[in-house]
Amino acid sequence: MRGWTLLALVVGIRSADAQTLLWLEEPPNALSSELYAVSADGTIAVGVVQIGARTYAARWTESSGVALLGTLGGQSSYALAVSADGQIVAGWSYDLSGHRRAFRWTPVTGMQSMGTLYGHRASEAYAISADGTLIAGLLTHGNTWEPFCWYTNGSVWLLNTSPYWDFTPRALSADGQVVAGFGRDATGRVRALCKTPEGMWNLGTLGGSESCAHAISPDGQIVVGSATLPNGRARAFRWRNGVMENLGVPDGFIESIAYGVSADGNAVVGEAVRMEGNQYASYAALWTLEEGMGDLNQRFASLLSDGSVLLMARAISADGSTIVGTGRRPTGKVEGFILRLASECQLEGDANRDRVVDDADLLEVLFNFGQTGFASADLNRDGVVDDADLLIVLFNFGNRC
Repeated sequence: MRGWTLLALVVGIRSADAQTLLWLEEPPNALSSELYAVSADGTIAVGVVQIGARTYAARWTESSGVALLGTLGGQSSYALAVSADGQIVAGWSYDLSGHRRAFRWTPVTGMQSMGTLYGHRASEAYAISADGTLIAGLLTHGNTWEPFCWYTNGSVWLLNTSPYWDFTPRALSADGQVVAGFGRDATGRVRALCKTPEGMWNLGTLGGSESCAHAISPDGQIVVGSATLPNGRARAFRWRNGVMENLGVPDGFIESIAYGVSADGNAVVGEAVRMEGNQYASYAALWTLEEGMGDLNQRFASLLSDGSVLLMARAISADGSTIVGTGRRPTGKVEGFILRLASECQLEGDANRDRVVDDADLLEVLFNFGQTGFASADLNRDGVVDDADLLIVLFNFGNRC
């Protein structure tokens, strides 16, 4: 199928403190849209647009709107992951034979099939490294799905997740060395897991029977997802330093799930569930270190005066400035949204985001010097903490909001 591009209008609603909500305006025949992933600086997002019976992988940029990425010849395609700079997209598409194939898309090559291993019938890609060279997903052999990694030289290999099985990759650290997801233990219980060069990490539970990991920080040290409590209710968690933290629920809600995390781990997004009558209803949620877990619709009510509702937050940019997900417009139409959290005060060199450039920011850079993976100290977002970041702090030393 020939790929084609649609320049979409973006409706923006700006609040007094420069927070902005953008909605994707699809063509009149589009039924819905969703956004699943966002670049490190929040300027590019990927997801899907549904037109008739077909669903197309889509890529959004603020400057050019929405580009539909086409398919591998089949009916539908899904964009599920994007590189840190937004230039490489991964997901899956049906091919001419009706089989699912993991794909890698770039502006130069377009959508290319990543193929399968011998004997495997289909493949799907779910996660991508910061530079886009490594992609993780699933291969199917009969009724069995097996986790794989794909490298830009075309090599594909299955992941050894022993002693766990049925592992589903959901996210990669920036360097691709840590794969976060979920699988089953010897008892058949689902567990949040990480595949590392040293072996498998079992992230544990919150006292209940199951847990799932959905996202990981670029440095591979913080994982978020959901886990059940002893009463069976789901709670969003943040795992770091070997400890799984219960992130709670907003007031009036009974469950929460985390789908995305910022590079510093201080902002987590997902959804929260509450009872409305005798039915469950889900709404986009945001947890921050300062404010805890909250309903995005309540926190940003001023941006939703037209009656729109934020249903699910799928991802947050590494720098913590942008949330993407899915909402419902007053017409009832489901559309992707981009929520900009940046305030009027954005200081160059403020690594710890305390609204002043001082010794603490200098130490943040020095302690992380040489680190890769979009750490908070990587102030110019070039993938490594180095002299350039140190100079940014020094040139802005003493500035404050």
